Amino acid sequence: LSFPFLFEHDGQLFMLPESCASRRIELWRCTAFPDSWELHRTALEGTNLSDSTLANLDGQWWLFTNISDDPFDDMCSELHLFRADSPMLEKLEPHPLNPVVFDSRCARNAGRIWQRDGVFYRPVQDNSHGTYGYGLQLMQIEELTMERYRESTVRHITPNFKRGIIGCHHIDILDNHIVFDVRHRYGGRA
Repeated sequence: LSFPFLFEHDGQLFMLPESCASRRIELWRCTAFPDSWELHRTALEGTNLSDSTLANLDGQWWLFTNISDDPFDDMCSELHLFRADSPMLEKLEPHPLNPVVFDSRCARNAGRIWQRDGVFYRPVQDNSHGTYGYGLQLMQIEELTMERYRESTVRHITPNFKRGIIGCHHIDILDNHIVFDVRHRYGGRA
């Protein structure tokens, strides 16, 4: 299971791993860090989704997830939003404008949503140029209500910052730490 989105709630550690093969969202609770986890809850049973991220924006919990209902399992083109009653995902209300983003350059989540100076940012994968995980974009969330969703690009990160890198696909920012992954070209292969 990839894309392990971890968060703390009520003094406990939880994880939403990418679990599209199970066709549901799985919420796991840590029983003994780092390697003992138990399945706490599932949501959106029977849905083909990936790279789910929870965020508390201005006191309201939101689930950002990528959903595909086409026969090609294209998980990169549609961002769907759900208002959540809590991070325990007991009640999810779909956004009436779903998918709120339809664009392979900026729909797929690429890490945790974070806030800086009162502004929320959503990292996204740029899956253009015929490459999964070609680059990253940082999207500023400008408006999020049950009636509207609007975001804009504030930074585009392409794989040209070091020789041999052909892609960058995930970023996490917490406190003063920034971590992201890259794809290198070794020999003639990626």
